[in-house]
Amino acid sequence: MVMVFRNLKAVFGEHNEMVIVSDAHKSIENGFNAVYGIAEHGLCAFHLLKNLKKNHKSLPMEDSFNKCVRAYTPLEFEYYMRQLEQLSPSMRHELEAVGRHRWARAFFRRKRYQIYPVDQHEFEVHHRKEQFFVNILNRTCSCRQWDLDLIPCSHACIALSTRNLNLHLYTDKFDYVSNLINMYKKGTRPIGSVNQIRNTHQGGNDGILPPQVKRPAGRPKKKRFASFLEKKAIVHCNRCGKKGHNCRSCKEPI
Repeated sequence: MVMVFRNLKAVFGEHNEMVIVSDAHKSIENGFNAVYGIAEHGLCAFHLLKNLKKNHKSLPMEDSFNKCVRAYTPLEFEYYMRQLEQLSPSMRHELEAVGRHRWARAFFRRKRYQIYPVDQHEFEVHHRKEQFFVNILNRTCSCRQWDLDLIPCSHACIALSTRNLNLHLYTDKFDYVSNLINMYKKGTRPIGSVNQIRNTHQGGNDGILPPQVKRPAGRPKKKRFASFLEKKAIVHCNRCGKKGHNCRSCKEPI
């Protein structure tokens, strides 16, 4: 694994915000520690959960573990960790032995976003290998999500948080819960049965007629169109037993 990481470092280099995620195999960890100095080695939560299931069979741990991984605060992390500890006391020791900063979001030591203020209202946000331009005064982002949905995107949220601004004030009022309540506060009037609805058709004929189509040539098809989920039946030969043809077209020797 040392040679693999050396080749990886030769291609991508190494920097302070670099993170390599893998499973918890010892050879990967030893190879990473031998090559990298400032990069971070994270553990894949999927493989970590598989190892837990192998050691603690038939325990309903998946939901609590995933919430533990995605928790943003140490307090939230501890809440779900106690649920795992109630299932099996040794589960906490196994998870913390590998280093919770390597798999839990609440203790992760690297930033997911790098932000560079341009002026009071404009920011350049780096996420992974992409760069986004955020303007909180015009409520725009180069990813176009804030422009179209009128809800701050993740790049806008990190820019607003650096200025300690309220995210809700930069969301369109149409998406407020209070606005949704006001829309249905007066209720909806009933329309009655179909025969009580007033006819507003000017021509006097309110019947819906079928579209005028030209009858195609040939015999009408009686067989229904098969769904794309339906698999075609495989033809078997009763004579030789092979697939792809029937006994009439069979050319196998008797």
